[in-house]
Amino acid sequence: MKYSVSILFLLFSLSLFAQKDEVSIQWRSNNSSLDIRTVSKKKRTGGAYWGLNAHYGQIAGEDAFILGTTLAYVANRSLEIGVSAQGIYSSNSNIGFYDNDVIVGGAYGGLHLAPVLFSNKAIHFTFPVLIGGGVAGYYDYKTYEELDIEDYDWDVMFVIEPGANVEFNITRFMRIGAGVKYRFTNQLDIVALDNNDFRGWSGGLSLKFGKF
Repeated sequence: MKYSVSILFLLFSLSLFAQKDEVSIQWRSNNSSLDIRTVSKKKRTGGAYWGLNAHYGQIAGEDAFILGTTLAYVANRSLEIGVSAQGIYSSNSNIGFYDNDVIVGGAYGGLHLAPVLFSNKAIHFTFPVLIGGGVAGYYDYKTYEELDIEDYDWDVMFVIEPGANVEFNITRFMRIGAGVKYRFTNQLDIVALDNNDFRGWSGGLSLKFGKF
């Protein structure tokens, strides 16, 4: 009888200890600051985001502004795969035929790829590259003696644009970044512009919203 009571007491104590340990593990697993790895825990394989970017550069020696958007899937938090679209705008007083500012710009888009380093850190790095194409050119407009005069020229543009960014996790669903990129293009045949005027560096900021 004595041994039976002792065994029952021991089993009851072990049961209480196991329940306490289970509660502790459950609390820890709900704590976002801790990451408990177990055999049964499903490993996260990816996320997705929508991004915006604003960059500054130059076209034909004048200020140019680049605005764009990106939609991408993030595989294993280490590689972004998606699509990106960019638009360029510049006002140039050095070209054209009517002594006024000429609108110079273009639009392009294509495949977006970006390896991600240290994605689980608050500060991490991405190395995006855009591969695609679009159009580029200029538009000149003048009203002369009640006559509207228009002059324009454009060409098809093939683009490869690699870059490097440093990003900061603001929240779990928002990131802000700063970086530079270089736009490589084919030689463009546009009147009043040099063949390589749409090539060049640009730098700026980006915002990402999504599940990373």
